[in-house]
Amino acid sequence: MQIKSLVIQDVDVIPETLDHGILYVAEHYRIAVHSCCCGCGMEVATPLGDGQFKLTRDTDGPTIFPSIGNHDYPCQSHYWIENGKVINSY
Repeated sequence: MQIKSLVIQDVDVIPETLDHGILYVAEHYRIAVHSCCCGCGMEVATPLGDGQFKLTRDTDGPTIFPSIGNHDYPCQSHYWIENGKVINSY
């Protein structure tokens, strides 16, 4: 099942099992992790920081820039996360 939106959950450590629709953010480790939005269930890790992914928080939800490209995964999905909504290009 494709994921259409994400909400942030701040964590100290990334859980072993990821719930769909949750963007787990471990600020201390400068990483955000979520289950692939195509629905394949693969874990997608986005390192946060200079020259990497940028996470912004808004009342509507998280935005990650640039887009998420899972070209090394079997699903080869590509999408944007903007204001909590998943915008697909797959």
